Amino acid sequence: MSPSEAYREIVWIKDGYRLIDAESYERTYSAAEGRTLPTGYYIAEWPAGTANPHFLHDGLTFTGPFPNRHRAAAALQEPFGAAQTA
Repeated sequence: MSPSEAYREIVWIKDGYRLIDAESYERTYSAAEGRTLPTGYYIAEWPAGTANPHFLHDGLTFTGPFPNRHRAAAALQEPFGAAQTA
């Protein structure tokens, strides 16, 4: 990933403030304004130039929810900003 590119990955929001990341680890996350997200698949996106992407990052955004991983993966292939951000 170059410094000018955003980093994105598919995650599954489990409940409350917990998600399962692309490597199957359970993590704590933070969404905009401290809100929780409904259960489902999302695309997590960090701003361009993020050196240490983690799920408590202030600039982290979530796009979704998608009904399944396949739909999230299809949306991941779309240009940035084409899907709805949560």
